[in-house]
Amino acid sequence: MFFLILLADYILLWGDYYKLGIALFMLVQCLYHRQLANDYLFYLGLLSFLYPNIYLLAFVYALMSLVNIITAIKNHHFLRVTLILLALCDICVGLQFILQINIPLIWLFYLPSQVYYAKMVPSSEDRTTV
Repeated sequence: MFFLILLADYILLWGDYYKLGIALFMLVQCLYHRQLANDYLFYLGLLSFLYPNIYLLAFVYALMSLVNIITAIKNHHFLRVTLILLALCDICVGLQFILQINIPLIWLFYLPSQVYYAKMVPSSEDRTTV
């Protein structure tokens, strides 16, 4: 999963392939969802790949992220911290894209989300916290 995240970050930071970057992050959300639930209806969002409009992809990604956050909070899953931090980062990225200004808060949310996830995955036997 970390390779997919790294690839998506690289594409978004140093490339002009925003649709591909968002699509890769949608796949990451699918992998997060696989850790959270066995709900295959969630994957219907991938149909947006058939019409890769950047706004549609961003909207579907936001919905996928929201569903994962709600599921993680409801199940007291360790991913809730990572997903909330990533959502805050995504809000900053969206504002940066819309307003065309630099928002350094992105890294304040993004880096801790990845560090927390990296620490929790190997240490969590049942993938839940109380």
